[in-house]
Amino acid sequence: MEAHPRVLVVGQPFERTSGGGITLCNLFEGWPRDRLAAAVVSDRDLAFDVCDRYYALGASEITWAWPLSLVRRTETPASKATVARPSPGQTPASAARAQPGFVKRAFRRGLDALGAEDALRSMHLSDRLRDWIVEFKPDLVYSQLSDLPTMTLVSEILDATGLSFALHVMDDWPSSMYRRGAFSRIVRGRADRALASLLRRAGARMAISDAMAYEYQARYGRQFLSFHNPVDLDRWDALAAASDVTLVHSANEDLRLVYTGRVGTGNVDTLFDVAQVVSEMSSQGRHISLQVNTPNADSDAAIRLMACRGVTVTLAGDYSRVPGLMAAADVLLLPLDFDEQSVRLMRLSMPTKVSEYLASGKPVLTYAPRGSAVAEYARDGGWSLLVDRPDPASLRQALSSLVGDPEGREAMGAAGRALAIQRHDATKVRAAFAAQLAEAASGPVPAAGRAES
Repeated sequence: MEAHPRVLVVGQPFERTSGGGITLCNLFEGWPRDRLAAAVVSDRDLAFDVCDRYYALGASEITWAWPLSLVRRTETPASKATVARPSPGQTPASAARAQPGFVKRAFRRGLDALGAEDALRSMHLSDRLRDWIVEFKPDLVYSQLSDLPTMTLVSEILDATGLSFALHVMDDWPSSMYRRGAFSRIVRGRADRALASLLRRAGARMAISDAMAYEYQARYGRQFLSFHNPVDLDRWDALAAASDVTLVHSANEDLRLVYTGRVGTGNVDTLFDVAQVVSEMSSQGRHISLQVNTPNADSDAAIRLMACRGVTVTLAGDYSRVPGLMAAADVLLLPLDFDEQSVRLMRLSMPTKVSEYLASGKPVLTYAPRGSAVAEYARDGGWSLLVDRPDPASLRQALSSLVGDPEGREAMGAAGRALAIQRHDATKVRAAFAAQLAEAASGPVPAAGRAES
């Protein structure tokens, strides 16, 4: 087997707007393009610089049972065996599709509340997709999975091809999926059995953090290795040095606090806690600001944040501007909500931005639950000030401490940069990742099992 096996990625697209997509791009960057293909659930914002052979999963693979078929049938796009690279300035067709009306949205919310959608939605291997796979001749299937339909599709691909399989888990969806609604127990039982089957036949099992790898090994009795988002440090430094990013709040400030990334489930409450403390401190004459740079800048949560004094929300632009944005900050913010649902999903996760924060050489304020992978990594690494309980008074104390200790901030930033070099350098991580996939592709294929739809 060559150093880079022919890999078929199923489910998560190569893109730079989500944590899973960014991690996927950074792990596979530099992979020979003719040895990489992806069957993806969305053809929006695809990264053609990493992979240029895409199959857009659609009506040939995705089916809806009644009554969901009444509102979904016309919304499911046609499958596409060839996805063309968009021309500069061109809006992808998938981005331009009309949004569903009020009645359809209300009906779908009702199904979601019942936990019924994935009881009625499924994905299966179509003849068209099978032919596309056969033409590519992969050595290995890689997937981040995350829901029952994707597990069903991956299982059918493995059954049809006899290929090896590599699983990579981004967050603890096995513990958090299908927990609400009247149908949730039925769907969760199917998903648990599907996951058990895929774990048995996986030649490589990977987790996004050391904490997840340790717990999954104990939970499932199978070895997991940790692969997090790698950073090309030379490119990161060059982009930061060449950046013309200027923070909106930049004059006469004691502290410029910056958050980059998604605003939504899992971090919106902690972001608002920080925003309120910044607002109170600003009202009392402290020159402190928070800038939130996010693709969700027009969301209700973002509008709520903007109502706080000293807080600015900007729309995330090209991913290449992120190093410059971080370089312009005094402190970077890493929030994780404390509610039960968020903790269940994110406790073992390591957000994509963590390695990027470390690479920036900037100190970090981590506001996350005690025992979470993020909090414990911050506690042990010396690169962050940690607040591990939902307490605005502790937040205020932490921010005051950061304002008054520029030497301490510099030391935290240096510790983070050293850790980025040691553990997150793309050259090292990509080589280890490629070796893991090559080993899985060349090893014996475990006995087949079938996921239930």
